[in-house]
Amino acid sequence: MNISTIKKSILGLSFLAATALGTVGTASASHLSGLDFRLDNYKYDATLETLKMAPAGTDDWMTLHIGGPVDPRSYHTVTFSGDVDNCYYDLVGKMDDGSVYTWHNVDLCHTTDLTVR
Repeated sequence: MNISTIKKSILGLSFLAATALGTVGTASASHLSGLDFRLDNYKYDATLETLKMAPAGTDDWMTLHIGGPVDPRSYHTVTFSGDVDNCYYDLVGKMDDGSVYTWHNVDLCHTTDLTVR
């Protein structure tokens, strides 16, 4: 068992224990999961309106709350409380100009930035 696996196991157990006690809210849970990332919109003419994600290869889509539209040349930090045993997700972002961006099999445990160009 390597250090990364041990850390994830400890975080997972801490999350389960805190949840059982009712002491962890959504923001704290997402912090514990380590799945938070920065969503950068580098497009000059379109605003990102929605972002959905699902465990990679599944149809279990959920809409993420990204704090409102992500205007051109700006960013939002996306917090997500997910399963610490699953790092890989598919994401779909829809822009106000009708374009769609898709990211497949993204390792959110090791990704800190997603970029729309």
